[in-house]
Amino acid sequence: MYIMKFKFTSFILRILGLRSCINSIFNKLLKQDAKLKELKVSRYLPVLGFILELIVEIGGIFTVYLVIEQLAPIFVGKSFNNNFLYSMVFLPTVTSLKKLPETTKSLFVRVAISDEYIICKRGYFRKFIDKLYIKHIDNIEVRTTLWGEWFNYGTITLYSFGGSITLPFLKNPHKVYIKIKRLMKERNGF
Repeated sequence: MYIMKFKFTSFILRILGLRSCINSIFNKLLKQDAKLKELKVSRYLPVLGFILELIVEIGGIFTVYLVIEQLAPIFVGKSFNNNFLYSMVFLPTVTSLKKLPETTKSLFVRVAISDEYIICKRGYFRKFIDKLYIKHIDNIEVRTTLWGEWFNYGTITLYSFGGSITLPFLKNPHKVYIKIKRLMKERNGF
C-alpha cells in the first residue's frame, strides 16, 4: 500500500511540474558546482503585470466597441448592423487572450551563475536548460518593461557566436549585468 501511495504522489508531483527530469538536472548542477549560485527571479509581479496588461487591452477593445456602437447609427443611419461590430471586437479579444499562457512563464524560471558559465531552466510543458560559458559571451542586452522598471526586474539576453541565451524575469537585472561584465573582463581580459 505504501509503495502504491508513493508512486501516486510521485506521479502527481511530476504532473504538477514540481518533480521532473529537467528540475533534477538543474538541482544536480547546483549541487556539483559549489561556485554556481542561483539568482533571484521575480515570479509573481510579472504575472500580475501581464494580467493587468491584458485587462487594459481588453478594456480598450470594449471601450472602442461602445463608442462605435453609439456613433455608428448617427453616421450610417438605422441600417447599421451590429454583427460587423461584434466581429470587430471578437477577433482582437481572441488575439489578446492568446497571450494568456505567457502570463505564467515567470513561475517556472530558474537561473544560476558561476565564474565559468550561466545556466537557465525555463518552461512548464516544454522545459529547457540553456548553458553558456562566460568566455563565449560577445554581447549583453538588458530589457525591462515599465512594470519591470517600477519593480526592478528585467530580462537579460546573452549573445555568443553560436546563438544566445535569455535569462527572463531576473531581479536587479542591472546588478546582474555588472556582475556578468566583471566576469567577462576577468575571463577574457577586456
